[in-house]
Amino acid sequence: MKAGELLAAASLRPGIIAERQQAAIESNIRMCEMLVQIFGEQPPPAVFQGFVEYALRQAQDPAATMKRVAVLFRRAEAAGAESRDYQAAVAGRASCEVREFMDELELVRALREVLEGWYTPVRMAGS
Repeated sequence: MKAGELLAAASLRPGIIAERQQAAIESNIRMCEMLVQIFGEQPPPAVFQGFVEYALRQAQDPAATMKRVAVLFRRAEAAGAESRDYQAAVAGRASCEVREFMDELELVRALREVLEGWYTPVRMAGS
């Protein structure tokens, strides 16, 4: 990521198998200060839960670059117990901000709140 770049969006394109790219993805996570992961109402695949866990471990390490982690979950009546349990487990982590959204409008609002909350400390540190 270029110096001074605030956000770098990363998503896996169809055809990329996250399990095979795990080392590269974790390397990218190590270079970032902030991670936002968005999950639907289905239980997230284990590899993506692993990326969140990896980022949270990085955030706990004072020598690491990662400082903040947020996980957004789509709120839905169809969400099963496994999804709700994972959300509760992540919400219980000290360095993780958890938000819910129902639709695209709420997702945008939640992302805005997270990023605005993170931007202020970054801006102040750069002053």
